[in-house]
Amino acid sequence: RALGLLLKGQREAKFPREMMRRATCLGIVEAMATKAEDKIRILNSLCRPRAKTRDLLDSSGLGSLSWRDPSSDAVGNAMREKLEETERLSSLANDLSFLLGVNKKKTDGVEKLVQDMDEELWNEQDDTVQKFLPEFALFEWSKDRVEQKVQEIRVLHSY
Repeated sequence: RALGLLLKGQREAKFPREMMRRATCLGIVEAMATKAEDKIRILNSLCRPRAKTRDLLDSSGLGSLSWRDPSSDAVGNAMREKLEETERLSSLANDLSFLLGVNKKKTDGVEKLVQDMDEELWNEQDDTVQKFLPEFALFEWSKDRVEQKVQEIRVLHSY
């Protein structure tokens, strides 16, 4: 579920922000259509999605939405809420993507250091481990953690 939300957020993050902003100000009753009956169908499908097809074609009753029609206001409010939710989700996805990118770079950097240290431990000098401590510190590794990794590498080398 979390991965689905991340992917949805990443996809929606690409949606033009200006268009989203303008859509939140849209009044659906004010919207125009090329034909009057199209406007009636569109408004009915938005405000009364469960209406039967024959009702959608009716130009009176269901088709005559007015400013006071609570369903038209509800649809406008729902659209604004959905766009705001999309904006939050997109922002979260961007933040998460950034953090994952930072974490990947950090992980890649640590893996490279471990590999370099592994190679140097084959021909270990007195200062081999000390030489790597400042580099591991850049990735917030403590001296104890580095020394534990050195012990793991030495065990692997002994096989």
